[in-house]
Amino acid sequence: MAATLSALFQRSSIDDPEEVLKSCNNALQSKKTDINLLHVKLVALLKLDRYDDALRIFDQAGDELKARAAFERAYALYKTGKLEEAIAIARELSARHRGAAHVEAQASYRAEEFARSSKLYELLQADEEASALETSDLRINSTAVDAQVQFAAPGSSLQVKNPTRGDLEAFETTYNLATAAIGRGELGKAALLLRRAEEICRSSDELTPEDKEAELLPIHVQQLYVAVKTANEKETEKLMEEINVEKITESSTKQIGINNKLISTLSSMNPYALYKVFHETPVPIDSDRLFSFQHRTSTVNSDIIELLVHKYDGVARSTGKILSKQTAPTTSADINILAPINVAAHAEKLQATTQDTETLRKQATNLLKQRPNDVGLLLTVIQLNVEEGRYTNALALLKTFLDKLNSSISESDQDVRYNPGLISIYVALCKVLGNDIQAQDELMKAAKYWQPRADQTPALLRAAGASLVSSFRSEDDLSTAADIFARLRELDPYDKFARAGYVAAHALTDPEKIANDASSLTKIPELISDIDVGALEEDGVATLPKQSQPTKRPAAADDKKDESGEQPKKKRCLRKSRIPKEYDPNKQPDPERWLPLRDRSSYRPPKGKKAKQRAADRTQGGIVADDAAPVAQPSPVATQSKGGASSSKKKKGKGRR
Repeated sequence: MAATLSALFQRSSIDDPEEVLKSCNNALQSKKTDINLLHVKLVALLKLDRYDDALRIFDQAGDELKARAAFERAYALYKTGKLEEAIAIARELSARHRGAAHVEAQASYRAEEFARSSKLYELLQADEEASALETSDLRINSTAVDAQVQFAAPGSSLQVKNPTRGDLEAFETTYNLATAAIGRGELGKAALLLRRAEEICRSSDELTPEDKEAELLPIHVQQLYVAVKTANEKETEKLMEEINVEKITESSTKQIGINNKLISTLSSMNPYALYKVFHETPVPIDSDRLFSFQHRTSTVNSDIIELLVHKYDGVARSTGKILSKQTAPTTSADINILAPINVAAHAEKLQATTQDTETLRKQATNLLKQRPNDVGLLLTVIQLNVEEGRYTNALALLKTFLDKLNSSISESDQDVRYNPGLISIYVALCKVLGNDIQAQDELMKAAKYWQPRADQTPALLRAAGASLVSSFRSEDDLSTAADIFARLRELDPYDKFARAGYVAAHALTDPEKIANDASSLTKIPELISDIDVGALEEDGVATLPKQSQPTKRPAAADDKKDESGEQPKKKRCLRKSRIPKEYDPNKQPDPERWLPLRDRSSYRPPKGKKAKQRAADRTQGGIVADDAAPVAQPSPVATQSKGGASSSKKKKGKGRR
């Protein structure tokens, strides 16, 4: 009976998967192990988006159903977020099953394996058997991969394809092109593309009003991001009114929409209300979860909002716990982004404002002594030093860290040592301080390290090659530059920058080798056709001043000199404890106050015979009369009162009791 019913199912045309599922359940009551019935039930569950139930059938049925319905199993695993298992199964089937190639490409995209996903979509698009509908879907998915690369892997060797006319005729592909422009920082171009995507969607005849509303919501969410980043307040207010996040069906887009709306009202919204709304948003799961760069931003926003509601201890503990587990240096953005949050939490505990750069720097420096391998914390300290103009200290910190990694034999430590981001910061600091040779040497060492893996760091190799060509010191520099550009050309034969660098590297040493390449470069008159040479010559050559540390104190300005041409003496600042009670800062003190009373110009000797006699007695070298009365022995000077010599009473001298 069950076999007959299974055969009937294969020839039937029931369109409602609910009815199919109901019939299967009734038939399976008599024979629970019928593989055909289980397969039909499995397909019905997939059509009803009941992917967890579908996977349970695989677990109950065993290996026979897994082998027979491998494609369905890969799809169910992909939809439940088990991407690695889905990719492994789909990869085995992709050579003979076109649908499995689609599943592998999409699962690779969600797993952020963009190189593999891009290659699969190229192979699928090259197949002439693809239908018009499938070709349209492939174009949409391919542009989505290109867009995500700009965010998740900037500087990747993946070649970004130029948009075609067909890409600008569908709102989905236009939206993806706008997203890619945002990833490259081209916000003006992104705004134009998003506006075009909105117009195409509104004028579409294939969509119902409900479908249009659903498709316009992600476009508006992206437009809100661009408006906030470009400080377009009028556009921001308009989009805030148009976006109804409750109508967004995709959980990831919904969370991004809520996040963007909250950020746009950050300055005017109560922090505690902001905290409540942010944490009430459901977290995306399974195949609709956030990409890593989106999740990282969401995590940072969560920590910042907790700081706004004064949860300093909690943020310091949670971030510190994660950072303390990472004992070895790492370039993971998920780890390093927590370092500045941790510093801010500790600074807030000390009641230091974020504007007090010096306090933050000292706090971060103390933390760096406790976590010397924390790359994120190191970058935070360097940034704080740069904000204070302490470029020498910033360079010394980075150089000490890199020198420490030189002695490590770990491959991961060496990857951190020559990380393109750290090298670029080192080079920038060297150039600010005028150490161009030191910067070039560091670039050269990094280029030699990454040359065997040029596909991972093409941007660094371009910078190193250009530096060697523009300021070479020997033929070895040109030879190294030639090898670098040759490796870049192997990665992308159409890379015009690599071709021009290759020609420049061989121009002096081996011009015959580059005859064909030189002729294919853009002619110089075309490159300078829109440049006003006369205006450039009149303006002169602009150069950055070398901000080296001064060796001595600079001379004071001429306008501070007095009439005699001498620098005025700097006034001393006295502590309050050393200032007399009746001190008047406007009254000039007596310059002779340090001299004895008799040596001052204001001194007047006391009048009277006794005074004259005492004055005569004090004269040294004078004539002494033999019959003069004996000279009295000097006695301590008495403290005079305001009465002076008119007092007839005897006074006790100092020291007498």
